[in-house]
Formats: sequence, C-alpha cells, structure tokens
Amino acid sequence: MHKLFHSYNGLGNRYLQERNLRKARLFYERALKIITGIVEHDPGNIEAQQYLASTFNSIGVVFKHRCKRKKSREYLEKACHILEVVTSLNPSNLESVWERGKNLRALVEVCRELEDMEAALRYHKEAVEAGELLAEIDPENREYQKDLADRYNVLGYTFRRAGLYTDAIECHENAIRIIARTGEGDPEYFKTQSNLASMYRSLGGYCYRKGDLVRAKEYFEQAYNISVWLAEKYPDEKGVLADLSSSCSALGEVYRRQREFESALRFCDQALKIEQLLVTLDPGNCEIEADLALSYLTVAEILSRLGNDEMVQAYEEEAFAIIERLVDIGASNRSLQVKLSWYCSAAVIDLERCDKSAEASRYENLAERIRCRLDMSD
Repeated sequence: MHKLFHSYNGLGNRYLQERNLRKARLFYERALKIITGIVEHDPGNIEAQQYLASTFNSIGVVFKHRCKRKKSREYLEKACHILEVVTSLNPSNLESVWERGKNLRALVEVCRELEDMEAALRYHKEAVEAGELLAEIDPENREYQKDLADRYNVLGYTFRRAGLYTDAIECHENAIRIIARTGEGDPEYFKTQSNLASMYRSLGGYCYRKGDLVRAKEYFEQAYNISVWLAEKYPDEKGVLADLSSSCSALGEVYRRQREFESALRFCDQALKIEQLLVTLDPGNCEIEADLALSYLTVAEILSRLGNDEMVQAYEEEAFAIIERLVDIGASNRSLQVKLSWYCSAAVIDLERCDKSAEASRYENLAERIRCRLDMSD
C-alpha cells in the first residue's frame, strides 16, 4: 500500500510541476485516501503522519494555484496541525522542522491574499521560530542561516503592511545581524554584503518617510559605508556603483532636509559623478541617464541655496538637455515617462522658488508634453 501511495504522490508532483492542476489534484487525493487509512490503522506511525501532512500540503498548493484560497487554507492548516504535533514529538528532526517552515510560509501567503493579516502574522512568527530552531540545531549550516534571515525580512514586510512599524524594524535588524555573521569565506559574501546595504537603505527610507531624519541618517550611513567598501573591492561592478550612488543620494537628501547644505552637496555631487561614470559604462541606459538628470537638478538646487550661482545654470542646462532627449527617445517606456514628469514638476517648484520663471516655464512645457503623451496611451 505504501508503494501505491508513493506512485500516486509522485504522479501528483509531476502533474503539479507541469501545472496540470486537475490531474495533480486527482492523484494527490488518491494518495490522501491511502495514507489516511494507514494513519487510522496505526496512529503512532510518525512517518505516515509526515506523509499525510505532506499530501494535505500538496493539495493546498494545488488549490492556491487555482486561486481557491479558502480551500487552500483549509488543507494547509490540516498539514500545519499534523506537522506541529510531529515536530513537538521530535523537535531535533531537521526534515520535519524544515517542512513545517515551508508549510507555514505557504499559509502566510494565502492568509495575506485573503487579507487576514492577523493570521498571516501569527503563522509568520511560527515560521520564524521554525527557522530559529533549524539554525540552532545546525548552526554551521549557512543555508539555514540565510533562510532565517529571509524569514525575518518577510516578517518585517508583513508587519509593515499591518502598520506595526517598530516590529518591522526589529525584524529587519535581526535579518541584518544574521547576514552580518557571514564572513569573506562565504562564496556569496559579496551578495550578502550588497543585501545588507540594501536593507539599511530600506530601513533608512522607511524612517525618512516617517520624518525620523536622525535615524534615517544612521541607516543610510551604514549603507554608505558598506557600499564604499564594496566599490573599493569591485570597482568595475556596475551594480555596486549604482548602490553607492543610491546611498550617496539618500544621505544627501537627508542633509538637504536638515539644511546642512555643504554636507548635502558633498554626497549629491559624489552621486552625480558616479552616475556620469555609469552612463559611460552602460551607454543608452535611459534609466541611468534619468537619474543623472535628477542629480544635476539636485546639485543645482543645493548650489543655489549656497549662493554659488556660477555653476547653477550649467547644471540646470545639463539636466534639461538630458530630460528633453529622453522624452523623445523613451516615448514607449511609460515608467520612464512618469519618472521624467515627476522630475520636471520637482524642477518647476525649485526654479520658481528661486524666481527663475523662464527656466521653470521650460520644464513646465516639457512636463505638459509628457502628460499629454501619457494621457494618449491610457
């Protein structure tokens, strides 16, 4: 009977991979009938209990792919209950703990899609606990460590969606601490350090939007320090240079908001120089050129506040020339056009503040051209 169960289960897995959901469900349900009979005959059979949970989980996944979320949740929760019992009987069993973590993450996704955030948070906390148990049982397993960091990050995003921002920051910081343990001996050290900088930038951006500039600056500075180190190690890596530019721009914006214009100029000018380099390394990349145009506008605005009018016009002209060209050559790129429209509107505000009505009018006309084009494409 065990052989027949494995045959049906294997066919279910095959059809699930092929996205033949009707046949996948058919064979999983046949496997479920067999394994349920085995468990009823021998309820103390832990292996059979695990197979039963796995089958419930597979059927839940099938329903999830068919967008039948309530049915998916029903089967996933059946699997969750069994796995909870099994892992409590043998908490050091890596396979059952790993399967429980996978099941819980699937439940999190379904509950989020059902907009049951309370349940999503509850299951996500349990998924993190399962990840912590794996990392504790086998602390040398880097895959478990990285998986735990990922679980903390996703839990942080779930907390954000629920409006629990303090808990979100704590989760992201836990993820950062786990990734920071990775040494240079790890073949993915570069990637983990890049992810670490990205996390700090995300946390900084969150604090910036909440108006906490002091904490935002702390996170952006940590991202900047990592990005500088990476740029020294990998000077020809475009992604590293782009991350460094983002860190510089973020720090410059915080200093600008704090009216520390000398410091703002230092970081924004550094971002501008990096973007000039990126344009030469990746010619024809409209997104990079658009970012360069914004940096020209940002530096021009800071120079104006510092009273250095000699360079202001030159930077404004550079920005306008880039944006005007991108409006035409990037006409089919809607996201780029939206970005350029926003840049033009921001330029109008800054130029009008400086009583530069003629320059502001040029950007306003350009913004109107983009808006008309966007309206026609709707």
